[in-house]
This record gives sequence, C-alpha cells and structure tokens, in this order.
Amino acid sequence: MSAREKIAYIKGLLDAGKPKEGFDMTLYGAIVDALDAVVDQVEDQEECLAELVDEMMDLVEYCEAIGEELGALDEDWEDQDYYEEDDLMPVEEDGQMDLYESILCPFCSTMFYYRPDLFKEDDLINCPNCKRTFAPSEVELEEE
Repeated sequence: MSAREKIAYIKGLLDAGKPKEGFDMTLYGAIVDALDAVVDQVEDQEECLAELVDEMMDLVEYCEAIGEELGALDEDWEDQDYYEEDDLMPVEEDGQMDLYESILCPFCSTMFYYRPDLFKEDDLINCPNCKRTFAPSEVELEEE
C-alpha cells in the first residue's frame, strides 16, 4: 500500500469514527494534512530524481560516444604517416636533427633562425626585428 493510500485509509477511519471532541478532530485533521504534504513532496522529489537520472544517462551515453570518437581519432593519428623523415628533417653527421639554420639580416644585423625546408628558392624572409624582407641567397648563413 502506498503512502497516499494509507493516508486515504486514515481519513476514512476518521470520517467513519468521528472523534467526539472538536480538538481531537482538529488534531487528527492537522496530522493527516501534514502527512498529505509530506507525500506530495516525496512524489515531487521522485519525479525530479527520475528526470535527473534520465539526464545523467543521456550524459553518460554522450560521454561514451565522445570517448569512442577520441579513441578512433587516436588510432587514426597513430596509423598516419604525416611526413617522410628524410624529406623534412635533415640530419647532421653526428645523428642530430637540424631543422633550423641561423641567418643574419643584411639591414639590421639581427641574427635569427628559420627553416630552409619551408622556403622555396625565390621566397623572401621577413626579419623579426626590422620587418624588412630579403632573400636568403642575398646573405651568408651564419655557422653555429
């Protein structure tokens, strides 16, 4: 028997028995009203809890889907060959990779580094200090 049914049963007993004094009827009526209010609040809480559980399950499914997608991306990333090491990474005689070369700006004499593998023969370089452009072939490369 649910709480609401039990309260209805108590109401029926009070209506059938009719306590003799007015105070008793008022007291029992207040108790039944309080129980009614408690049952209403419990039912409201059950509805809210059910909604929250549904939302939580939706979030769990969403997170699992994201996890699966990230796993697939991770596998794809590991399987890809994005570059040929020999093409992009020049190797010195001692086995160290040398991606950058130093160059001296012919206008302001600032030394900076650039990646020659990213420039074509006729491309211009911008000096980070004076912002002027020049071709790498116009200057001598600094030896480190």
